[in-house]
Amino acid sequence: MGVRPGVSDYCLPIPRGIYHGLFVELKPKVRGYYPYISKSQRDWRDLMSDAGNAAFIVSGWERAIDIMLTYLAFGPDESFHRCPMDDIYD
Repeated sequence: MGVRPGVSDYCLPIPRGIYHGLFVELKPKVRGYYPYISKSQRDWRDLMSDAGNAAFIVSGWERAIDIMLTYLAFGPDESFHRCPMDDIYD
């Protein structure tokens, strides 16, 4: 879906909570195995996170929508409490 290699599929350049913006890479939801995540996608996620953004690689549009709605509802000083399943691999 993306246009440039590694760059997230979705970007919300709206500050919320402790973040400057939100970046979401959407991978297909497939039973039985994890979709391939390229090095450039991982590098972009890490670069955006290091720059003060919330950045995720997720499997399935349902998880992407959940993250976006949660992000948009953040008040000042709120942040995501990450767990190992927030990203497909980590």
